Amino acid sequence: TIFVLDEDNPSSSSGGGGLALLGLGEGQGQVGLFQGDNLKWLYATRAMVQKSLLTVVNEEGKNILLLEWFLDFDEDVQKVLKDNPKFKSLQFHASESDSLNNLGPQKNALLGVCYTIIKNKYLTVKDVEKTNGVIEVSISAKDEHFAKILSDILVQNVNTFYVQSKTKKVSTKVADLQEQANEYNKRMNASMYQTASAIDAVPYANPNQQVNLVQPKRKGIDVEVNSAIYTQIIKNLETSKMELSQATPLIQVVDAPLYPLTAEKPNMILNIILFGLIGCFLITIYFIARKIYKDVLQN
Repeated sequence: TIFVLDEDNPSSSSGGGGLALLGLGEGQGQVGLFQGDNLKWLYATRAMVQKSLLTVVNEEGKNILLLEWFLDFDEDVQKVLKDNPKFKSLQFHASESDSLNNLGPQKNALLGVCYTIIKNKYLTVKDVEKTNGVIEVSISAKDEHFAKILSDILVQNVNTFYVQSKTKKVSTKVADLQEQANEYNKRMNASMYQTASAIDAVPYANPNQQVNLVQPKRKGIDVEVNSAIYTQIIKNLETSKMELSQATPLIQVVDAPLYPLTAEKPNMILNIILFGLIGCFLITIYFIARKIYKDVLQN
């Protein structure tokens, strides 16, 4: 999967455009979770890989964890299961997809093994050559269906985490302001109703008895105060929504994996040279051993 990121960042300097917040541009002068190589590092973290493995997928009409699929076909993890009897009795179920932090030490240990295998054997994250801020995420596996699904899920998880992290502060502010706006809207409506009720209570007030006008005036002041506060909150809310819109990055997938996936075939020329060198080495060892054997017999 190859993707780019487009986002507004008025405070950033030139050198990477909208893609610079990935930290892959130059001249940023900022430090954060997504600066420099940290975004690529995020793809290879245990939290992201483990969350992807504990995702429910449909395989041959059956809902299973992606982890179960991985345990069934990967040769390295099969060897680990064979050499560690404590892992053989472990069973993972689709219902555990939301139990990331409550799996127990044995399952966490097995997940750690799976994470290490995927990180070292399956996953590649790199910058696309001759581009600025374009990232390529690759999964290589013998099972192309597993490779595509893991790639899609991992990219989705990391990108979602990125967007949520970038917008968390502003979205929280918007939610708080929206709650305040709703509250003061209720207060303003209640004050208007109470003002009308106070006026109706004295429909033909004697102008010489000012006491009859106190309650309507008091409620009228409440309406004005709540209306002023509500108006200011709405202004702040709209400003915050604009900030949220600017802070929300647009992640655009440029190239996604499609079936059939590209098969990586061994380099025949390199293999011929390699096996030729090995053959020459073995033949040399054979003749040396033969000569030594003859010399021993002659002595």
